[in-house]
Amino acid sequence: MKTLKKVTAWYCWDRASLNWQFNHIEDGWNEDVKPTPKFESQKEWKNESWFKIEKWEDMETRTVINTPKANALLRAKTHKVAS
Repeated sequence: MKTLKKVTAWYCWDRASLNWQFNHIEDGWNEDVKPTPKFESQKEWKNESWFKIEKWEDMETRTVINTPKANALLRAKTHKVAS
């Protein structure tokens, strides 16, 4: 049986492409509206627009699983911005 772990997939608004760009995965579900910077180089994150999706990581293969709900949220967010 697979062991799955909940993760937070963070997307950052890219002003150049006017699109949400995948940024990173964080272990567990983060309730905050922005990711927590862990390094000095990430301190500017507080000035960025963020969007997050709950996903699952397969602990055996270390791969992140895109669920239908996550895919629908990303499509809706992208469509809403593009409209």
